[in-house]
Amino acid sequence: ASQKLRELTVGKAKTLLAMGKLDEAKKVFEQVASVREWRGESTAFSVYSLGEIAAKRERWPEANAYFQRVYVGYQKFLPWVAKAYIRSGESFEKMGKTQEAANTYRELLRNEKLQIQPGLPYEELVERLCLDEDQLAQVLDSRVSFRRVFVFQLLDVAGAVDEKLQDLGRARY
Repeated sequence: ASQKLRELTVGKAKTLLAMGKLDEAKKVFEQVASVREWRGESTAFSVYSLGEIAAKRERWPEANAYFQRVYVGYQKFLPWVAKAYIRSGESFEKMGKTQEAANTYRELLRNEKLQIQPGLPYEELVERLCLDEDQLAQVLDSRVSFRRVFVFQLLDVAGAVDEKLQDLGRARY
């Protein structure tokens, strides 16, 4: 019964958000996040959604606090963690805190578990960091599997990777 109620409540919150009823959606997402028995992915999603609501209102410090709460407190839920890192970096950018944004993107790129999340804009993150090949190699972790996954995702997303980066990738495999 509790699981069904959770699903219905999350569905209601999603619907309210989609309809642009931000105040009502916020209340319902807060409810989901506060119920101890519902702890888990629905909580991570709800906290992320609270960040999205704050971002829609251009309340960047508040939005960023929610996004950071997701990637610090809900590390098991990788899709939400990865999205929260990106939105946190974007929030820092909106606040004019470019160094904090860059640090957030670097942290995301360094996290091996997050590299397999589909749909992440890896090429865009590398561009935002303004990294050349040597700097990118320094950001990347030394683990072979991480590099392999990252290079393949860059190839898929960008369509092409600088020849020097490909040489670097081949040399380290």
